[in-house]
Amino acid sequence: MNGRSETPPPAPPSVKHVKDLDRVVAFVRVIEKGSFLAAAKDLCVSASVVSKLVSLLEEDMGVQLLRRSTRRLSVTDAGANFYAQCAAALTSIKSAKETAAEQSDSSKGVINIQATLSVGLKVIGPAIRAFTQKYPDVSFNVTLSEVPARVIDSGYDIVMVHRPTREKSVGFRTMRTVRYLICASQSYLRKAGTPARPADLVRFNCLINDKQIRPTEWRFDEGGREITVKVHGNLRMNDGLALHDAVLDGMGIARLPDYHVEADLKQGELRVLFDNAVYDLRTITAAYPRSKFTLPRLSLFLDFLEEFVSKSAAPPVAARAPARIAR
Repeated sequence: MNGRSETPPPAPPSVKHVKDLDRVVAFVRVIEKGSFLAAAKDLCVSASVVSKLVSLLEEDMGVQLLRRSTRRLSVTDAGANFYAQCAAALTSIKSAKETAAEQSDSSKGVINIQATLSVGLKVIGPAIRAFTQKYPDVSFNVTLSEVPARVIDSGYDIVMVHRPTREKSVGFRTMRTVRYLICASQSYLRKAGTPARPADLVRFNCLINDKQIRPTEWRFDEGGREITVKVHGNLRMNDGLALHDAVLDGMGIARLPDYHVEADLKQGELRVLFDNAVYDLRTITAAYPRSKFTLPRLSLFLDFLEEFVSKSAAPPVAARAPARIAR
């Protein structure tokens, strides 16, 4: 130490001062290829363009990066330091691009889905299990909750909604319309009898879903004429799946969406009493933020889901046996 303040060495040029990435790429290629001509061939431009880009880079940074002569080209200390940093940065950019390209692969990556509890358990869950048998490298994050107010702000790739809306920048894929069926278990019908027509429901124990629209007013289409039957019973709930379980246990009759009971109908555990129930339009619809670059795996899953839902739809109700009402 001699008491004099030492002047710190000049800081290496920083990439933050560079306004044009093309100039940096041109400079890096010149160093790597050893000449302006070789760099120009690599970049598919003329040697004069490469020379101009490097000159603009030096002017912008206020430092000489290359020493030029008619016979040879050499790099300054500042240029060597700057090259090392830029080459590393460009390698990171290349790696990031490759990672992004891999993530866009239709058979790899993560799909984020939001659905209500019933749609998640009865539709999305079975569809995902079948899908991952074919595409094991696709992963899913599924959130079961109420439908968000706005799809575009939800952060999900897919939001399952009851019907399409007019929300901007959102695409919709309607899988099918939901039918509402009046169902009961065989055990209940053996005990209480079978209603012959919708109007007879007033004599039976009807289980009510308070989340449905006009839950105690069950509407029916009888030959083009709509009738309303006011029903009542000893159980009211605000959850469709729990009400479905009560019907399976033989507690009474309920108005249930068809996707709740598809498996039960096929197995003979439930019986459809009336399939002419009228209800406000409801669908199984996938909503997703519309983008110029929709992920291929997202389109792949939506195509699969649409086919899966259509195949699993409850079949038309077969002709009923003669009805009887217990006295």
